[in-house]
Amino acid sequence: MGGMNDTRATAPQVLLRDVTEARRRGDLATARKHLETARGLLPDDPGPQFLVLEAGLLLDAGQTDQAARAFRKILKTHPNNQAALLALIRLARQQGDAETARRHLKTVLALDPEGTNIAVQVLHADVLLDAGQTDQAIAVLEALGEARPDTPLSLQKLVQIARQRGDLPAALGYSKALLARGPQAASLNFQLHHARLLLDMQDTDAALAHLADLQDRHGPDAQITLQQIQGYTMTGQRDRAEDCLADALAAQPLDAQLLRHLYNFYVRAGAVDVVTRVTGLLLPRLPADLADELETKVFLKTMQSGAALQRLRRVRC
Repeated sequence: MGGMNDTRATAPQVLLRDVTEARRRGDLATARKHLETARGLLPDDPGPQFLVLEAGLLLDAGQTDQAARAFRKILKTHPNNQAALLALIRLARQQGDAETARRHLKTVLALDPEGTNIAVQVLHADVLLDAGQTDQAIAVLEALGEARPDTPLSLQKLVQIARQRGDLPAALGYSKALLARGPQAASLNFQLHHARLLLDMQDTDAALAHLADLQDRHGPDAQITLQQIQGYTMTGQRDRAEDCLADALAAQPLDAQLLRHLYNFYVRAGAVDVVTRVTGLLLPRLPADLADELETKVFLKTMQSGAALQRLRRVRC
């Protein structure tokens, strides 16, 4: 009998973990089902973990006002509940309520005197940025990076801030510091941002070398291909850009959004001749609606003659 009671006592915790996993997957129906089951196994006061998950599900469902009330109710009985405080700070920021965000931030910072909690300190930096206190935000993130070298988030945020300020050398320094921690520290998306940063700084050789290394490690990838094409075009290597595109088209389909980016890049670069030739490569590989769109854009942007447009159309057939 005692064994049965022990099993029953642990069941709610298992269910609450299941709620968290379902929320992470975006499966709100399953999350609610597990939460309701857990509620039936818990005492009248279900505890802060349950209440935070309940409020979080309201937030996930877009019921912002109800979620805010639920989080504030948690603080009445658990005034130092970090999850509720962080949620209310985020909601206050979304609503432009700087005073409420700062009030809750003061409480939550007192719970992290050593400044090592990643979620707390990143949100601290965000609130400072909202107030225009960029230097203070940078100081918070740099301190977090020193205190928690195991997380890439502080350096990622520092790269973002430096780019927004137009300080590309500083952004590159932070980016290199993160990459120096090894490939496992930086996602493919961040690695692509690093290449984009190098391209923006006109260091195309370094960018292309970085992208080639990425391709060796990750295999064919549309985003890598796009940046390679841009790098080759920026250095006047248009034949290599076209070869790169042709190889990519042979190896994988490129999605519509990337193709639009590619087209717009060539137009901005003033590469009218490349636009025409690349369009010829792309059209046979595109869905009809996207092909029609691209065809029309090429005609309007490059002012091709009707005969040239007919040639493009024959390529599609």
